[in-house]
Amino acid sequence: MRILLAAPDRDILMCYERLLSQEGHEVTTAFDGMQIPQLLAGSGPEAVILDLDLPGLDRSRILRMFAEDNIPVVALGEALPENADAKNTRSLRYPFLPEELFAALEALPGKRSLPGTADAAPGKDIGER
Repeated sequence: MRILLAAPDRDILMCYERLLSQEGHEVTTAFDGMQIPQLLAGSGPEAVILDLDLPGLDRSRILRMFAEDNIPVVALGEALPENADAKNTRSLRYPFLPEELFAALEALPGKRSLPGTADAAPGKDIGER
């Protein structure tokens, strides 16, 4: 799966990129919200993992843009904004295990199955403890 991974902490970004690549995903990274529109050009991602605390990010606008393009999102961090498309967005709160990230990806509509993952209900917060 082609994934756009956007997070402000470069060390965490590299860690997630490595984990996802090891699972066979093609990962493009961004550490600033201003990079996202450029990275959506071309073939574009099949899914997005987005830290909601990303600098330069208008959360509502970017989530609306992904929804309009039917790109499912795993939103990391705080609760989703009210205008988030619950059908195509999953929320994953920190801290979380790699298995929870894989489960959130699996729960996105129309995505291929990943080994050892469970389904999550639409709009459900994953990783709440």
